[in-house]
Amino acid sequence: MALKEKILMSCEGATALIEKKRDQKLGLAERIGLWVHLGYCSFCALFFEQSRVLDESARSYSEKISSEQKSYQLNPGLKAELKKSFDLELNKQRT
Repeated sequence: MALKEKILMSCEGATALIEKKRDQKLGLAERIGLWVHLGYCSFCALFFEQSRVLDESARSYSEKISSEQKSYQLNPGLKAELKKSFDLELNKQRT
């Protein structure tokens, strides 16, 4: 793709780069092109900001869930007792 096409891109191209930016680092021409496009297109600038906020929120929520899951782990003895109770109940229902 020519440098001019990377710098003067369509909204579709800018949206694709915003999505690509989530997973990988953009090249220099892509970063410049996106920056230029966001400078004159308020719709894509709004999409970029909303995408950034959603990504940060999802990352924060994911970290919160991970830390909460660690604090809710059963101790091994209780886990074994529960498994034994479930197995007994299942055997009763099968017969």
